Order: sequence, then structure tokens, then C-alpha cells
Amino acid sequence: MSNLHIVPGRAPDALAELPDPHVVFIGGSSGSLREMLDAVWARLQPGGRLVASAVTEDSRVELHGFAGDRAAEWTELSIARSERLAGQRVMRPYLPVLLMKLEKIESITPP
Repeated sequence: MSNLHIVPGRAPDALAELPDPHVVFIGGSSGSLREMLDAVWARLQPGGRLVASAVTEDSRVELHGFAGDRAAEWTELSIARSERLAGQRVMRPYLPVLLMKLEKIESITPP
């Protein structure tokens, strides 16, 4: 049994028929990051986790703006690959990836 299911379409519209998620990873947004964050957060189950990545400065700003005062956990990943330059090996860095992790705390409503 697999827990990966491909849903064709463009988020967040393609998410409409899916059950409310417990865990979501957003790994690309084609310029609609805030819309995707808002849509997913609204449907995320209490106690659920949202992880999103950003490479561009615009996307980083969107993540920070969305996190606001929420207790987000931040991680930045950097990798490099070896290349040859003038007959010698060098490590060429790739763009770093910023990861934001948020947990949706169950809110208590007064009776």
C-alpha cells in the first residue's frame, strides 16, 4: 500500500476534492506561494504540520510574512557539487533552500 497519490491539476484548486490534510509540503509555487499557504493552512487539521520551501528572495519574504508571530522552525539547506576548473576540482554551490515548518496548534474556544 502506498501513501503517495498523484493529483493532477494546479494547487490550490486541485486540492478542493481532497480530505483535510494532516501534513503538507509545498516545494514550489510558480508565484502563488501565499495563496497556497493560506489555502492549505485553512484546511490543515489541528496538530497538523506545514513545511514549505523557498529559494528566491520573494518566496522567502512570503514565508516570513505568512509565519508572522507563529512559532515557525527555520532550516536552511546548502549543497555543492564538484566541477573541474583549470584542471582542478572545485565545489560549486547551488542556491540555498529555506525550509519553514509550522505546526497548527488546536485553538480552544470558550463555551
